[in-house]
Amino acid sequence: MTHGAITDIPGAVGPDDRRLFRMVQALQDAIVFRRARAGAYCYECDQAPGGRCEDHACDLDLIASYEQDARAISAAISQGVIPRQASPQRQPI
Repeated sequence: MTHGAITDIPGAVGPDDRRLFRMVQALQDAIVFRRARAGAYCYECDQAPGGRCEDHACDLDLIASYEQDARAISAAISQGVIPRQASPQRQPI
């Protein structure tokens, strides 16, 4: 086990816990990606009123949404209120 991994959090032992940690990690990765995109030079941003083109403005909106979701999941985990099914199970074909 890697020291300091998110799965090292006390009480986080079940597969549902790990699933939620992976969701938070995926959201954090998405935030990093969107921040890099939003911070990159863009000719269209230079020309747009307000300094953001539609794509990069969307990136900022997505960042805010991802941060809100990550905070909500993290709060639920820390309070021990872990939903057992965040999304429907896929049915076999």
